[in-house]
Amino acid sequence: MANDINNVVCDGCGKPIAEPITIRRASIESEIDALSKRYADAISFLSSNSLTSEGKDLEQVVINDGRAVINSPFDYVYAWLTNSTKEYTSYKRQILNNDRKQALFDNDKNRCTVDAILFGSHIDIVYAALTIDDSGVISYGDTYLFLKPALVESRTSCLERNSFFFVTDIEAKGWRWNQPIPPGYMSTWQSKEKLTIAKVHKQLFTSIAKSDMAKLVLHSDGDRTKDEFIELFISGNISQHVIERIRFPNAKVTVLSPLQLIRLDELKKKYTVEFY
Repeated sequence: MANDINNVVCDGCGKPIAEPITIRRASIESEIDALSKRYADAISFLSSNSLTSEGKDLEQVVINDGRAVINSPFDYVYAWLTNSTKEYTSYKRQILNNDRKQALFDNDKNRCTVDAILFGSHIDIVYAALTIDDSGVISYGDTYLFLKPALVESRTSCLERNSFFFVTDIEAKGWRWNQPIPPGYMSTWQSKEKLTIAKVHKQLFTSIAKSDMAKLVLHSDGDRTKDEFIELFISGNISQHVIERIRFPNAKVTVLSPLQLIRLDELKKKYTVEFY
């Protein structure tokens, strides 16, 4: 008997289902089959264009160096990491806990609608982006938080691009809100390299450098409408010990207020802080 992805207990055996909703959602049979087909087609394309080694190199870099990165404004990062014992929670959970104000109505409505299309009523899902170097989605904040893969990989799934633009695109192609979203554009963390190849294979070129691969995986110049990245969905909250390192723009150090400089020094005492 096939379980609905909302099940937390197996209908057949009655045992608890260990995987979180992010993994159950990405593991729907139609998703796996459709991604496998897209991946196979991408590998065939690379072979036909003498780019097999470049495709293998990209896969290996994604496997070895892939990280989840969260971008936030500096003051928020400081308040969370040094002045609070709370965990980093999803947008909806922050609102329910009165930790933040709702966004403007249209933004709030759009965000909640996209969340529901992907995960129904589940609210404890933190959004991040996949990176293979030191880049992040700077349009969401100039402070980069890189997460330890071992502490999030078992609860993380991936979508080929920013979920808002993904839904906007499929709607423009005729999809309707009460239909299943087209399969083959989601994966578990363990299949992130296949999703990456399926997405960017036509942009690879002979002897491509890792720096150019990184730009294909994540591009952000401060304009959200031009951001391009693989979005990550992390089930549950992010505790402070999940932070692997922090990056902060060196150019902004000179414009920090005296109080902010003190706060930056506090962060440096507790975490690995790098400058870019």
